[in-house]
Amino acid sequence: MEVDRTELLKNLSRLYESHYQMWQKEWNKRNTNGLSRNHELILNLLNEEGPQNPSRLAASLKITTGGVTGLADTLVKAGLIHRTRGEEDRRSVQLEITEAGRTIVAEARQHGNTQFSSFFDMLSDEELQQLTSLYRKLVGDPVKQ
Repeated sequence: MEVDRTELLKNLSRLYESHYQMWQKEWNKRNTNGLSRNHELILNLLNEEGPQNPSRLAASLKITTGGVTGLADTLVKAGLIHRTRGEEDRRSVQLEITEAGRTIVAEARQHGNTQFSSFFDMLSDEELQQLTSLYRKLVGDPVKQ
């Protein structure tokens, strides 16, 4: 029996989109801090890697520096990060997480771990290993498991 690759890809696309929508719906339902995923990603990067300039954050998140500026404005107003300007070059900006921001990161991490686990609970350990191997192949991750 010959496999119709086009049909397989169409089904995969539909299933992937459905799983993504389920993920988003659950994330939105559990999101009590009112921040977007990109806000949380910025907080996480600043928490993990320390103060950064908007250009570096933009490169890490694959968004524009203008996008980072808009996200940072919200986080500054909420007291989750603070913005400092360089003493010698006032155009130079560094963003740094606050203690309130660290609290949000810890809460978001716990929420994310719970959600992630619940979305894959129905898979056996072997199936999780297979899925992990497939994702590694898709993203070009050289780490073997």
